[in-house]
Amino acid sequence: LETIAPTLWHARRHAILTLFAGRERPFPQLLDWYRRADLPPHTTIHWVDNSGSASFHARLWRAAKILGSRPEVAGINITRDDRRLTSGTFEAIHTHVASLYNTALRGMNADVIVTIEDDVIPPRDALPTLLAPLQPWTSTAGVAAVYPSRDNPRVANVALEKLEWKRMLLLSAMPASTLWPVGMVAGGCTAWNAATLHRMLPL
Repeated sequence: LETIAPTLWHARRHAILTLFAGRERPFPQLLDWYRRADLPPHTTIHWVDNSGSASFHARLWRAAKILGSRPEVAGINITRDDRRLTSGTFEAIHTHVASLYNTALRGMNADVIVTIEDDVIPPRDALPTLLAPLQPWTSTAGVAAVYPSRDNPRVANVALEKLEWKRMLLLSAMPASTLWPVGMVAGGCTAWNAATLHRMLPL
């Protein structure tokens, strides 16, 4: 296994998806993560702009120009989706987010798909740990998720989850350095076996 894992790290096609709602406060930190994080080779970046702001959209393209110089980045795709929320209820918000994910995920051609929320900054070295369980011989790992520890941002809290949907604790209620299962796409930073995810769509 020690010799197979690095080979798979290089051989698989990886896609990273972030939906941007135009949140200003975490935006610079997330862009810094994209510029400095340990990305696997052959990574395609997909950004969906749901901000409704022309200036924010222009900022994404400027950031993409910088990010595109990384040798690991095989391409960057930025799309606008100007569908707006019809109400501010919990159900309406999550239905809206699920709709955005469904549209974006259907068009992705990759072996593993990573989602990163635009207001959650994972540790820079989180992806190798997060992606490790999603090997071809692993039959139970449909999705893995990682959260930065509040006590130590360099600690990655990793959780595996079978294909079961469960209500997740709020991030603020999660103790640091603890494993938690995740049953939703919008769960911080998640990694999905793409074939499994596509069988589950629409979310």
